Amino acid sequence: MAETSGNMKKSSLAMLTIASLAAMGEAFVHPNNNGFAASSKMIKPMGYAQRQTIRNFVEQKPEDAFSELIEEGTKLQKAARKLPSEAQRLILPSALKLQVAPAALAEVVREKGLEELSEDDLEEVRDRFGLEGEAWERVLVELYRRFAAALLDASPAGEGATTAEVKRLAAVHARMGMSGSAVSQAHFEAARELRAQLEGGLFGDVEDKASAAYLKLSKFLFLTDRVLHEAETPEAKRFEMGRVRRALDLSREQLAARLAEQANPLYRKAMAQVPAKIAKVKPQTMENARKALGVVPADMFDMHLEFYQEELEKLVHGKYKSDFSTTPWDEADQLYLAKLGVALTLRPEFCDELYAEVVGPLYQAALKQHFPATTSTQYPPGLAETTAHLNLPRLQREKELKQFAREPLRAMWRKATGGDLLNNEAATDEQIIKMLEWYGRVKSLVNASFANAEVANAATNRIFQNVLVSDDELERQAELRTYKNFVKRRTLKYNEGDAVYFSDMVFLLGAEPVEWQKDVKKMSGGELRMKLYAMHRAGKCKGDGDSGEAKFELMKETKGMDRDEVDRVFRQVGLELYRYSIDELKRKWGDVPSARAMQDLLDLKTWFQLRDSDTDAVHLDKYGDVYAKAVVEAMGPAGKVEAEAKPLLRELAKRLLLDEKAERFLWKKALCTRAEPLVESLLNSWDMVTLSREGLAKKRGTDYGADLIQAEGSLGIAAEASIVPDLVALAQLFEDNEGLTSSVVEVRSPTGQPETKTVWRAITSVNGMFEGENEKVEQIYRSFLVQAHSDAKRDAAALSKLQEQLPAVLGIPASRVVAIKASMGEGIVDRFFANYFVQNPAARSLDPQGLFFLAQIQTQLGMTDAEFDEVTAGAKRKVAVARKADLFEGGALNAARAQAFRELCQGLGEGGLLGEEGGLLSKAQRRQLFALEVGAAVEGRAGADALAEAAEACMESYGLNEADSQVALLALFKLRFAGLMRVAAKNLEDGFRQRAGDGLDRVVAFGLVTPEPMAHAYPPAKVADLVACYGEFLEKKGDGEAGEKLETLKLVLGA
Repeated sequence: MAETSGNMKKSSLAMLTIASLAAMGEAFVHPNNNGFAASSKMIKPMGYAQRQTIRNFVEQKPEDAFSELIEEGTKLQKAARKLPSEAQRLILPSALKLQVAPAALAEVVREKGLEELSEDDLEEVRDRFGLEGEAWERVLVELYRRFAAALLDASPAGEGATTAEVKRLAAVHARMGMSGSAVSQAHFEAARELRAQLEGGLFGDVEDKASAAYLKLSKFLFLTDRVLHEAETPEAKRFEMGRVRRALDLSREQLAARLAEQANPLYRKAMAQVPAKIAKVKPQTMENARKALGVVPADMFDMHLEFYQEELEKLVHGKYKSDFSTTPWDEADQLYLAKLGVALTLRPEFCDELYAEVVGPLYQAALKQHFPATTSTQYPPGLAETTAHLNLPRLQREKELKQFAREPLRAMWRKATGGDLLNNEAATDEQIIKMLEWYGRVKSLVNASFANAEVANAATNRIFQNVLVSDDELERQAELRTYKNFVKRRTLKYNEGDAVYFSDMVFLLGAEPVEWQKDVKKMSGGELRMKLYAMHRAGKCKGDGDSGEAKFELMKETKGMDRDEVDRVFRQVGLELYRYSIDELKRKWGDVPSARAMQDLLDLKTWFQLRDSDTDAVHLDKYGDVYAKAVVEAMGPAGKVEAEAKPLLRELAKRLLLDEKAERFLWKKALCTRAEPLVESLLNSWDMVTLSREGLAKKRGTDYGADLIQAEGSLGIAAEASIVPDLVALAQLFEDNEGLTSSVVEVRSPTGQPETKTVWRAITSVNGMFEGENEKVEQIYRSFLVQAHSDAKRDAAALSKLQEQLPAVLGIPASRVVAIKASMGEGIVDRFFANYFVQNPAARSLDPQGLFFLAQIQTQLGMTDAEFDEVTAGAKRKVAVARKADLFEGGALNAARAQAFRELCQGLGEGGLLGEEGGLLSKAQRRQLFALEVGAAVEGRAGADALAEAAEACMESYGLNEADSQVALLALFKLRFAGLMRVAAKNLEDGFRQRAGDGLDRVVAFGLVTPEPMAHAYPPAKVADLVACYGEFLEKKGDGEAGEKLETLKLVLGA
């Protein structure tokens, strides 16, 4: 009894094993839209559980893994012999063919080796099991998949993939004659199996770069990418890598990063061989290596720069020991670097920059070494020789000299003008002289660094001119005061060397070369100056009689002086006291003085006989900010100075003694101040349109997070719309506040007829707020035009006005406006088509409103029909390309989506894109879409006329002939046949004869279109039962074509 029970268990186990393999076999023969796809509930092959454990394949060959497969096949055959004869007859043929055949082929490979495997060996196994077509490809897929998995396991632990492994995989599938789709399917299944292994956790955390899991996954991805690169077309390779990526639950970015981690080290190894073969290596050599390894161009460029710098450092710090004081560069080394730059496709300016980065510090060291022995008249010995030996480019020498000299010079000047030496005139003068003497020594370094005197002088100008000029206006005024006081004090005790000091000072401060001479003259008449200051302190510089008498007495004392000198001193002192008086008034009365206080200022002006041109500048300087601030505040939240506020502002200008010219200038300043936040918002929006998240974070020093990321990782889809409101607000601000004026001019239309046009001019522009980036200003304006013209709901009149105002506000020349408008047609039409079909996903063509909008665009842009047709054709193609990508990658591919895509292309008037000449779809894709659409009609059991009409329409659209369409339908029938028959047979076995008949009717629907016998494993008795069941079904249905349909089923089943 126990023995019987044991035998029953063994028999049950064998039955379960065979049934499992049968189910797995059916999964093998259910291809997807790419040629193959395993069922989502695919039963794992025998031996999978054992392969979950970590095994050491370091000592084994990948072919040794076939032992497991062979052992599985042997077990299957033994288990099959224990089944009842009826079970063997029903199950064994299909199950064993799909599982034992790979084992048999694996045994041949193990015995003969891949190198000795021949086509005869493959044909012998194929013929032995009677496998053809996709069933045979399943055998090859299973064998190749196991080989790839074993090769991955056999790789040395801790090491990346190698090109030898790629070549070996390529040799395997080439030796077995596998198609590209079969290779792709094998890697896809291997990816799913690998994911199951890694999710078990036995290899460590897959996100931990130090774990075996991370390395194993990265190596697999690299091998897959490189094998598919050779086995598939670029388009097919992208699709298949997408399947592998999704099977492993990786993002595009993660896939790219892992591929780079494997490819880049291999490329570096290839670069390491360049020095030894520099005479033979060409730029194309490195480009071929890059393509073979899949290295992206950006990574290649970075690695080339890094390698060039490493080779340069080896020479500088290795061979020459960083000492070029006595030994010049060897010509052979310079020639080697030149050839290396060419081989690595580095432009000369990049090589020069790297050269300067490595050699520049040596020049800096030479400058520091020779500086102590340098004087303003004595050149440093040895520096010229070292400079010549280093062979540093002229501009780089200037850069190093700037770095060496500028900051110390500025530090000494800041110390002279800073608070530490305030009111300590002697210490200030001593610090300035120390700075100027140091500057004279540095000029000697410059002269020693350039052999030509003219070149040295030009370098001195570029390095030092204006070097002490501060960007801050307040600091600038303090610096000029320090300079003038220094000149004043030195003039009183004039030394022979002061002329050089004064000349150097005005050069460093950016003044005119004769400025110091004028300052020397200003210091004469000191006694007169002292008396004028004393009279002011005594209150005798007013408009009363005492002041007039005091001035008369003073003028008598100046009779012996030059009258021009007296007038100059009076004017100079008067202006100084005038400024001082305004400062006192502001301290006493605040920003807006009383009328009486301003009268005192006018009396002072009269007493000193100051001109309006003298005092107007003072009032602008002292009260300009007050008036500009008042204008800004008058604009209020709405950004507009109302009519009732303008008289008050005019009264304020009179109170502050601001003339009309100053008032206009300050109005412009206020307008620009109010425009600053609008421009800042505009620039922020533009940065989000044009910069990636990383670029935006780098520019602003802040990571804005992933919430800003739009499709494909670029910013701006949401931000782009905010550009238009910013520009509208900017133009409105100028128009509301007298910043824009218009005039009507007569122009000629394109037809030659006279017409009028409104021309806008701005009193100022915001161009300077764009940091001199004229291209950015033009890009923003062009983007505005594209967005505005692309909005079918726009206000045409407002748009026309705004597009003419903005160039004046943004400071774009009229010639550039014409050029921008002429080039924007393509962008507008592209945007319109893209937006239209995104907002109307079910649309197949433009509605009348859309067509009217396009006609308006053509008229506004002044394009001919031929020009506009070319632009619209390009836009339509872009829509079709985008929909094609979504069709094949954006979800399950089915008949409804295929039909929608075809109808869209036809509705666009670009139906030719679908055919062979259109170039949009490959022939395989055209067959695939044809089979999906017509196959749906077949399965839906459409009438003959409807089916013929659908087939004809699809054939014409996809550019297929009858032979192509027949091949496509037959392939689809083969795909669907096994599944339909299995369901029908199961329903018949379970007693559901009506369901079985309906299922067989779907098989016949295909058979009527493609009357070909189908391969199957059903015995004659089973076939007879199926035919009989279908006959009953047709009889009950009363089908008028019962005879033809029954014969078709017999033909398909080979009955």
